[in-house]
Amino acid sequence: MVVDITAVATVRLIGIENLLLGAKRFRFQMTEGTFNELQETLVGDLFSGSTSGTIRHREGVPAFTEETAEQKSEQRVKDQEFIDRLRGAVEIVPVIELAAIDPTKREPLEKMFGQYGAESIVLATDPDSVLWTDDLIQAELAKNEFGVKRAWTELVAEQTALAGQITDAEKECVVASLIGMEYSVTSFDSSAMMRAVGMSDATPWRTPLKQFVDTFRKATGNFQGLLGIFVDFIVRLYREPQLPETRCSVLTAFLDAMWLTVPLRSPLLRLRKASTQFFGLNCVGQQQFDECFDQWYAQLPDKLVSP
Repeated sequence: MVVDITAVATVRLIGIENLLLGAKRFRFQMTEGTFNELQETLVGDLFSGSTSGTIRHREGVPAFTEETAEQKSEQRVKDQEFIDRLRGAVEIVPVIELAAIDPTKREPLEKMFGQYGAESIVLATDPDSVLWTDDLIQAELAKNEFGVKRAWTELVAEQTALAGQITDAEKECVVASLIGMEYSVTSFDSSAMMRAVGMSDATPWRTPLKQFVDTFRKATGNFQGLLGIFVDFIVRLYREPQLPETRCSVLTAFLDAMWLTVPLRSPLLRLRKASTQFFGLNCVGQQQFDECFDQWYAQLPDKLVSP
């Protein structure tokens, strides 16, 4: 498994370093250029001894966070520890083959992905190798131009969980975090949605639960599959030790989102009528669901028929 710099960034942003540093499901390789770039970025900051700040954009709003010299020093120690562990967990490989590629092909690669990214593509051309990258453009180019096989963080987490080297809960946290970071082409199920509820304190406007709600708001394609996930999710939701008001706020957020998609409206009303079927013996959960649904439906300005 050739580890690209984007995979390392994802692992660190989510806080799942053990997926790379601890699990033994795959044999990891990294190019010298990638390792050197990481080292320079994380621990080669010339301004680490001074106060500075970071501007981050959340939902289009810029926010400035000041970092003192002491905070930066503490972070630098953590980054150095990560680099040291990374050096022991992956095989660092020189990629001299990059120089042999025709300049008309090599130079655009280096401009788009940096020398380290181009090295990762070339290293992954080995038939026994797979490129782990979360950059979709890089992945498609590597596949189409060089015949490279590709994996991404969700797939690596899934395979590592199947091997028993991380728990299902850890895998679900990975999926929920990727959805929360708006990584495209991330598949999920009701377990990941429930994990997002916990990670967001059951608050629909917090990440990553907000991004799951947005996914249902922008529903396209396989509506039947989406409804199946939703039904399984609400059955799980009404088994959780949450206050009825908390469950209802989560349910209402998803209902509001799904009602915007006209083809989902009639199925939602049928779902309400059939609640006894999917709640089974959970009569209390069914009653709370029915009450919340009816309360939500009563305030809709564009009703279809009585539920």
